[in-house]
Amino acid sequence: MHVTHAYLLFAFVFVVIFGYKSFELRKDSNLAVTEAETASLKLKYATSIVAFSHAFSQDLKKGSDIDKNVKSTLQSALDTLEKDKEKSTSQKPDLELDCKIIIVKAEQKLAVKDDIEKMAASDPERARLLKAVLQDKSLSKKEAESLKPLIETKIPTGWYNDVFDLEWTKALGDKKKHQEKLESFYEHYFWYLMRIAIFFAFLALVTLVGIITVGLQLFLLGRNSSRVNDVLNDHVVWSWQTVAATLLTWLSFTFLSSPILKGLSLSATQGEKSALILALSTMGLYLLQNLPALLLVYFLAIKPGGMKLGSDQFKEAFCITWKTPKRGAFGLIVMGFLTWASCFPFVLLSSWAASGFGSHMSSNPIISEVVSSVKDMSVFAVLAFTLTLGIIPALVEELLFRGFVYISLRKYLGAFLGILLSAGLFSIVHMDQGSMLQLFSLGFVFAYAVEKNQSLIPSMVAHCLWNLTAFTMLLMMYS
Repeated sequence: MHVTHAYLLFAFVFVVIFGYKSFELRKDSNLAVTEAETASLKLKYATSIVAFSHAFSQDLKKGSDIDKNVKSTLQSALDTLEKDKEKSTSQKPDLELDCKIIIVKAEQKLAVKDDIEKMAASDPERARLLKAVLQDKSLSKKEAESLKPLIETKIPTGWYNDVFDLEWTKALGDKKKHQEKLESFYEHYFWYLMRIAIFFAFLALVTLVGIITVGLQLFLLGRNSSRVNDVLNDHVVWSWQTVAATLLTWLSFTFLSSPILKGLSLSATQGEKSALILALSTMGLYLLQNLPALLLVYFLAIKPGGMKLGSDQFKEAFCITWKTPKRGAFGLIVMGFLTWASCFPFVLLSSWAASGFGSHMSSNPIISEVVSSVKDMSVFAVLAFTLTLGIIPALVEELLFRGFVYISLRKYLGAFLGILLSAGLFSIVHMDQGSMLQLFSLGFVFAYAVEKNQSLIPSMVAHCLWNLTAFTMLLMMYS
């Protein structure tokens, strides 16, 4: 026992020191990608407003409030791109970023001659393509044949490619084809705006349901004095030393393996990788980081407790049940949806609070991977990311944080402290400095759902839905 206590003390100090270092290493890790994509979103927004105006009035009046808003948004996007260029510490020019700046300037009717001449020294082919289309605005058939293959490799995807394609047809002098392209372009961005509006209207409705659910829970909190959930404590057969050893060893492994996993992540994402490959590599890295935690729980708690995986004793200890004294399978799934809805008001409130401390973005590297690859995702890549980001984390993390951590802390510290501490650990283990409060809020809601329902099913359903909602939002905004 003395050796155990000495180990726990050493592991605690180790986790505090290396946990702090891991947080610092991840700080602002997504800054470059986030700022670049912020500019892309601004450009899409400006274009969508023009397309929306075109759908109803066929023309955007110069000097109108909408026209001023569009010009202001385009300038803001250009400022963001130019700031990214200034922040770059690389000795080599970022030709793709330079190309984006030139396309945005051309869209604003600004001079691009000097920018193209500077690019010619590093990438003459790209400069020749941009000069012909955006500066000279004239293409012969022979010149078009030689330059067209360059578009796929030299022009950035997304909004930049869409706009360049319009300018290409205009430079060819084919007015009919250019008009067809222009109408298709407006239609595309009109429906982009409609999809985003419908999606956020749906989220607003879900948030309203969440507010009502939370309000009802607060109203009924003092009226429900039943102690029925205390039976959960009877199924925990491991000691508090086992809980502490499992948690600290798990955190130690997480922090020790972070540099290795970061190196594997970089090697997996470097170069021209498809979205499907990124999804599968992300899944592998996630399992590498979290399977040791499940093994620790098995070898330190489950096996010494005499439990067998899948047995009734195991299911009772980890709250893996589809039927409780109050609800059946359908009722637990419904409670999962209500738990998901309840997450929205809590996360919105915590995001507002976090902004007061200067926190504005997530530092989870998975976010930048998804945003970078979402633009050209295939159906198989979407399905793979759905499994990677939605289903697997919901199952693994709920088993760990609510099935083991919360239930164990509850036995030794009570429900209230158990909910708070399990939510804190859930937030810390993610090592996401930009979303600490939001993750704490999610952990709090998920643990409360387990306490109220005596089952992991609602929190698993809610966790899965939350992750899939975030992925869907990224897919709709950036694809």
